[in-house]
Formats: sequence, structure tokens, C-alpha cells
Amino acid sequence: MNDFDYEVMQRKRLARQAFHRKSGSKSKKCPMSTDHMTRKQWLERCGESVTYQLGKPMPWEEFKKMPVQIQKEYLLDRIRSRKAVWNRRSYRDEALQLRGDRDQVLPREEDAEGSARGV
Repeated sequence: MNDFDYEVMQRKRLARQAFHRKSGSKSKKCPMSTDHMTRKQWLERCGESVTYQLGKPMPWEEFKKMPVQIQKEYLLDRIRSRKAVWNRRSYRDEALQLRGDRDQVLPREEDAEGSARGV
């Protein structure tokens, strides 16, 4: 065997070794730890799912059951919605009339700024 034949033989061996190389996924699966769990184990792992409706008023007992962070979000949302209603002039005027302060009508925020500038 001369040098040329020997080099060709080595190159063929190297080329055939590429087919035996382990690369990529052989099973095309990505196993997860949850694949081998029973239904009971899965439910224990996931825990209870709870839905809160923060846009609506709720009873005190239900409010106290919520986590503290969600309680804060709920209160801030309620305050924002009440401020939006109060800032509409018709609702403010109606509220003042119900209280009996018919002579005292609060100006809007824009009106207060305009009067302060002398417009």
C-alpha cells in the first residue's frame, strides 16, 4: 500500500466516523419532570387556582382572604375609579345637592387653574 492509498483509507475512516457521532436529539423529545407524575402529584404541585375580580366591590370576608399585595391593588383600583367618577362635574354636583350644599359648587380642576391665571 502506497502513501496515496493509505491517506485515502484514513479519510474514508474519518468520514464514516461522522455517522456514529452523537449530535442532536435522537428521540426528538424533551422530557419534563411532570411527564412521570401521577394526577394526584400534578394537582399537588400546581396548587389551587384563584381568580379575583378587582373591579367590583366585594364582601369584607372575601377581602381579608386575599394576599396583602392584591388587597393593596384592589384598594388603589377602587380609589382610582371613585376619583374618576368624582371628577366628572355632573356627579359632583349631584353629590353636593344630595348633601344639601346646593349653593356651594366646586369648580373643576381646569376651571381652578384658569381662574388662578386670570383667564
